[in-house]
Amino acid sequence: MVLRARLRRLLVGGALVGVTAVTTGYFFSLRNKDRLSKSRQAHVISADFRSSPLPSRAQQIQTLQSTLEYDVLVIGGGATGCGVALDAVSRGLKTALVEKYDFSSGTSSRSTKLVHGGVRYLQKAIMGFDYDRYKTPGITCYILIGL
Repeated sequence: MVLRARLRRLLVGGALVGVTAVTTGYFFSLRNKDRLSKSRQAHVISADFRSSPLPSRAQQIQTLQSTLEYDVLVIGGGATGCGVALDAVSRGLKTALVEKYDFSSGTSSRSTKLVHGGVRYLQKAIMGFDYDRYKTPGITCYILIGL
């Protein structure tokens, strides 16, 4: 009898959670219908852009030389350089990116693609963490509030 009551509560609770999730998703999709349609249009535009052929290296150099002034010059087309150039362009700055060979052909191509060595510094920070400092009520209050 007790097992049946628990099972019933579990099923009713699960059904309520499921109905709530479906209802929330439905109303969320209605609310963001315009945003979703715009993102679909952007996806179609970007798909059309990808079908156009990329300019050759000679054409890119000619374009760089024909423009007299840039807001940002990024030297190095590795992971960091491409990220900096992308950020500058997304902010509306006229950006030139120059690379000696091909993009990501230097250090970025020889990377092991593993987690960065900064994990060692994180381990040192955790090992040197002073837990007693944060046990006082006043400091805990500041941590919880985010001050």
